[in-house]
Amino acid sequence: MNILAIGAHPDDIDIYAAGTLLKCVELGDVVKLCVVTSGNIGHYDYSRTELAKIRKKEQMNSAEILGAETMFLGMDERIVDDTPTRNAIINAIRWANPDVIFTHWPNDSSVDHHIIGQIVKESLLCLKWKNQQTEYPPISKLPKVFFWDPNGGFNFQPEQYVDITAQMEKKKQMLACHKSQVELEQDYMRVTEVLGAFRGLQSGYVYAEGFKAHMSFENPPDYKMLP
Repeated sequence: MNILAIGAHPDDIDIYAAGTLLKCVELGDVVKLCVVTSGNIGHYDYSRTELAKIRKKEQMNSAEILGAETMFLGMDERIVDDTPTRNAIINAIRWANPDVIFTHWPNDSSVDHHIIGQIVKESLLCLKWKNQQTEYPPISKLPKVFFWDPNGGFNFQPEQYVDITAQMEKKKQMLACHKSQVELEQDYMRVTEVLGAFRGLQSGYVYAEGFKAHMSFENPPDYKMLP
């Protein structure tokens, strides 16, 4: 299968879905990543330009561990939900031609996360229309969409869990690539590990990642597509 993960910031995909994506790669799936913003606000010491370069390199190092190609959209943090943003995300989905998309839950309290989840959900039916013009051509398939945990897992009850016990150490290696964020947040690594342990406790694993499926009449969920 073709898998696409869409994250608002350079480390989001690793925090919420790295274990699942590692498992997909192990199963032979082709995994691609789309990072929407440069993450150019998230530090106290660096300028926006410096931070954007640093975080892009961090993301590339992490993606190398995963074995995934990354499309960087390079937008500023504090995303605006407008036509250019929507077109860029539609183009990224067409680029990956995915069977499955992992992305932010639209009810996430983070504004950037919320906007990305909402745009992905609302863009699905546009993917096949030739009058929706983007660099990459329309695709005929309608990808299944799974939303990952919000910040801290608050107010989110997963419908399905993926056992990432065997992938947890490599997930930590990917997270450690984001050095600018590790040095910024004292509990950066610990919070991610605790959430994985909590989702594991809920599901009978040591570590797990939890997901909700996008529900629509045109595109009902298929949980068998999760690894």
